[in-house]
Amino acid sequence: MFCGNCGSEIQTGDAFCGICGTPSEQSQPAAPKPGQPAKADSAPRPKAAASAPPPPPSPKPHAASAQATAPEPSQGKTKLKKKTPAPAEKPAKPPKEKKSGGKTLLLLVILFIAAGGAAAYYFLVGPGMAPKAPPIIPPPPEAAVKPAMDVKGFAARLCEIAKTNPMTIDSELYDFTFHARMSAGRETLESSGYSMDEYVDFAVEDLKKQMSGRKYEKCIDCQVAEARTMNCRAMYAELASTLEIEGVSYDPAAVSSAGAAAGLESCGTIVLHQTWSEASGPNPIVYFVGKASGEPKVLHYFYSEHAE
Repeated sequence: MFCGNCGSEIQTGDAFCGICGTPSEQSQPAAPKPGQPAKADSAPRPKAAASAPPPPPSPKPHAASAQATAPEPSQGKTKLKKKTPAPAEKPAKPPKEKKSGGKTLLLLVILFIAAGGAAAYYFLVGPGMAPKAPPIIPPPPEAAVKPAMDVKGFAARLCEIAKTNPMTIDSELYDFTFHARMSAGRETLESSGYSMDEYVDFAVEDLKKQMSGRKYEKCIDCQVAEARTMNCRAMYAELASTLEIEGVSYDPAAVSSAGAAAGLESCGTIVLHQTWSEASGPNPIVYFVGKASGEPKVLHYFYSEHAE
């Protein structure tokens, strides 16, 4: 038969359902198989005392999870109620610790890469091959403006020398090299067969011999008639023009070349009125002067009736 409460099978002779504890009086006989008549249950059914509670059922091994409680009397019928166990309390989860290992690992990786790059740069490029900053070149100093030649002062000096020791003008103040280069025109060099340096050396020695044989007479009076500073190029042109008037033909290009070779810094012209004892009056003498290496020099001089 089967339990009328839970539908479980009850063995013959059991007073209670082994699953839910319901008395077997409420059970139903098993349904007969088709084609067979239903059999009456011949076993006697003991009646449970109304006053005494039925004994508790013995649980079966396969239904260990179901726990039965003692039956409670209710209107002459005893029923066993299933007691649901209280859910066990779950242990509180510990707070999660913040994972700092990831950041530490990332920092270590960055440091490793940086160290590797530095080592590779050192071994591949090397300290000697490392690019160096370009040297700081200071700006060139401003070219010092050299003072122009004191033509008036030099003119006064020439007047004093003419009255005391006129030979000093040729021996100390005259620029023989400039005169030699000025006379070394292209035609002169071609006809002589000398190079420029050879011709200059020869011409300087010849000029010194000529002047050494001169007699220098002191002048009794000397006056500065003119003293002016000039651009050297303008002075070269005026010198070439004056030489042509005096009957001496010099190539103007040779005059400019002589001035460039002398390294003249400033130039000028001086006209002195010199008087000698036997002369009837003062004689004008023209001096072309220039300053080279800070020293004034007489480049050329001659008597001139054209000076005013």
